[in-house]
Amino acid sequence: MKILRYSLPPVLLGFRVCASSTPAYSLSDTPHFFADAVVDHFSAAPSPPTFASTWTQRYYTLPDHFLGPGSPIFLVLGGEGTLTGLTYPFVNDVLAPYFGAYVLQPEHRFYGSSHPVYPDDGTRSVGDMARLLTAEQAMLDAAVLLAQVRGALGCDAVQ
Repeated sequence: MKILRYSLPPVLLGFRVCASSTPAYSLSDTPHFFADAVVDHFSAAPSPPTFASTWTQRYYTLPDHFLGPGSPIFLVLGGEGTLTGLTYPFVNDVLAPYFGAYVLQPEHRFYGSSHPVYPDDGTRSVGDMARLLTAEQAMLDAAVLLAQVRGALGCDAVQ
């Protein structure tokens, strides 16, 4: 197994996050919405029939430092909680400018305003809901959204 080792430049090693520092970019807390997120990545057809096949997932971006195709896209997975804007200032303020990266942060399914289905209409069992709230489903949500954003940015598909 080949292990890649990267070293951060000295300017990053001495970085300290200050609560009073102002970001060098205009951080927008305006959410974006991906209307074609898949409800169940492991089912060929929606099951039970009351499930829609797609839902709308909220996400945030920071395109300010992106240098175009060939530059990295940082996919930030913030975890289980409501997302009200970009988190992780070190990624936004230091890493993205240094690497010329685009930052993408999706909201986890079933948290905040991102709900593939709503359990309160009485048509869904606990088992149905539990099948949709898994790490595998959430990871595939991120992968599909990332592929969509890559296409919108003019980046080649991952080989």
